[in-house]
Amino acid sequence: MPAYVLDTGEVGELIAEIIEDHYPQLLELTSTKGSIPALRFDVVFYYADKDQNGDVCGSGLKLHGYACLAIIKIIKLKDRCKGMGDVEITIDGDAWMERGAAQRRALIDHELYHLAPKTDSSGAYKRDDLRRPLFGMRLHDVDVGWFAAVALRNGAASAEQIQAHQIVENYHQELFPFVKQWDAAG
Repeated sequence: MPAYVLDTGEVGELIAEIIEDHYPQLLELTSTKGSIPALRFDVVFYYADKDQNGDVCGSGLKLHGYACLAIIKIIKLKDRCKGMGDVEITIDGDAWMERGAAQRRALIDHELYHLAPKTDSSGAYKRDDLRRPLFGMRLHDVDVGWFAAVALRNGAASAEQIQAHQIVENYHQELFPFVKQWDAAG
């Protein structure tokens, strides 16, 4: 059976480092001020089924049916009331073990970037009934859902190729710096 294992603190330390380096809003929320509780993260590793040799035989972590390396979610008020944190990050433990420090850091940075603290018109952080911070989820700048067969059948008229051209035109320097020469026009 798949297994879930709580983080022993390694990822929590990495979260704290990344927040300190790149997320001033989250950093402000991680400190306790008077009776206002500090932002808390729950981190869980997901491990797929393994066969008798210890080789992965089940599927890894998935989101909307697709394999993913991690999932971040905002914990509901009812669960916060039961003692859970404010935000949960679930990490594919098998994939995590295969990654180096830089890739792990980039993965946690990606997940943290999804968090958008909610503020009122004066800029003060909104809080729930437990005085815990409220968050929205920031969507990806680029999100693709392509069918290669449709792109091949319909060529430049397909949404897949139209979106690919838009990505190249808008982000080729930032997302594809490894491509030495790129003709965005075609």
